[in-house]
Amino acid sequence: MEFNKSISIVLFSYLILSLSTPSSASTSKSASPSPSASPSASPSTSTSLINDSSVEKICHVTENPTHCIKFLTPLTGSSTDPVSALNVIVDASFKNVETAVAVIQKARKDHAVRKEKSELLKICLESYAGIMTNLFKASIEISAEDFKAVNNLFSGSIKFIDVCEKTFAEHKSPVKKIDAAFAELLGYGVDISKTLIK
Repeated sequence: MEFNKSISIVLFSYLILSLSTPSSASTSKSASPSPSASPSASPSTSTSLINDSSVEKICHVTENPTHCIKFLTPLTGSSTDPVSALNVIVDASFKNVETAVAVIQKARKDHAVRKEKSELLKICLESYAGIMTNLFKASIEISAEDFKAVNNLFSGSIKFIDVCEKTFAEHKSPVKKIDAAFAELLGYGVDISKTLIK
């Protein structure tokens, strides 16, 4: 988790730089993968398979158990408890923010983009900054076993995604597919953390 916290600090700084200097902010190779409709996962996460029945039990509480199982099975490794699943979701969420920010930064640097749309992209960057803050807090609260706080932070992050998408109501969003998959991923976190609230 210390590694993830370091990543979150670096990415948060990157987001702030992106908001203040869109034309000069640099994008690392790790922050520019091709957009995907599937939730992204941290490259540091184990890729070994786990017992499907355990994953099914964890994902049974989510709104889309089938997709949840497909996401968790290659990533959780030998740990099959809900807390480990939440940590995997946080890891993958960091990667999703990184991907979305790279796409938006590329769009903002396009000279063909009108000022109006550039402002919309900036709103999305601000939303991702909020998500990054929530993920950083969520990683701490998972360790502290405050799952009500974790649940609220995941829910709040979904609202940030909604802000970005509603901003593009009359325009084509460059992160629409990424956001849809990201919201579903965070939804797993909401549903799983809810079962751990005492």
